[in-house]
Amino acid sequence: MASAMENPDCSYVDLRCVQTYVINLDDSHERLARVRDQLMVADVDFRRIQAVDGRNVSAKSFSEYDDRLARRRYGRPLSGGEAGCFLSHRRCVQEFLNSEYEYALVLEDDVFLPANLRRVLMRLINWLHLSRGGQWDVVNLGNAPRKLSQGLTRLNVQQQEFELGAAYYFPLGTFGLLWSRSGAKRFLEQTHKIYAPVDQYLRDWCAVSGQGLALTPALIGVDRSQSYIRHRLIDRMKLNLLSYWVMKNVRLARNHYNARATMAQATAVHARLLQTATTSDFSASNDSTARTTISPVKLPKLDSENASNSRKRCA
Repeated sequence: MASAMENPDCSYVDLRCVQTYVINLDDSHERLARVRDQLMVADVDFRRIQAVDGRNVSAKSFSEYDDRLARRRYGRPLSGGEAGCFLSHRRCVQEFLNSEYEYALVLEDDVFLPANLRRVLMRLINWLHLSRGGQWDVVNLGNAPRKLSQGLTRLNVQQQEFELGAAYYFPLGTFGLLWSRSGAKRFLEQTHKIYAPVDQYLRDWCAVSGQGLALTPALIGVDRSQSYIRHRLIDRMKLNLLSYWVMKNVRLARNHYNARATMAQATAVHARLLQTATTSDFSASNDSTARTTISPVKLPKLDSENASNSRKRCA
């Protein structure tokens, strides 16, 4: 692949720093062929990850699943497919952390990918690398945020514009995720026990951490037919609908509260930084002995050690 220096849109890194993973069940040959063809058109290499098959088993058959916690926190038990989907994503993250790559693109095998996927990823990753450093965990590329988000930057790629925003109320859907190493590590450390579908867990998690991002419009689409990986069987469960309704509304209220609080805190910190920079600028400009000027506030960048490590991984 072309290096970052050969591409005027990319000033620091290229896709050699990114590993793409495709979650795929052993018997889903057609889906694998379809996503392989799309990635070939986009000029993106990938590694297949064998999905954890939970279609015909109970979630309780997985040691990582906590049924009691699921009923208490999520309001209902998970299906085997939902547990398998979560474990498949954990398997991807573990594989990523065992590698030397800086970022991971995780795809489910029912995605629709744009032909300019590679170019958009390069622009996105370069901005994240240079402007955010390690201060982000995961980017949802498949669903745009609908509420409680703040725009960070706009990316123009081949006459198409995307807005990257902090998604405090993280969009549901995990068919297209971009992970940082730090985010993947935290995710793996905190999911020894699973109690909710993986997309719901990420929404809960990002509402508190404030480290989830999303693109508008969404870059990646999905086949809306029934997912083989999740294979939801809620209608076959012995589900207490009243209990589930109560817990669902409690969960929604909690996520809204956490997302609003995290968003307000981030806004307040940014405002204080701007005020400090403005005051310092004013003082410096009026001090005839001042030999330096205060630059406008910029988003944090990588320190020299992290930048050095990144170059090693991308070499």
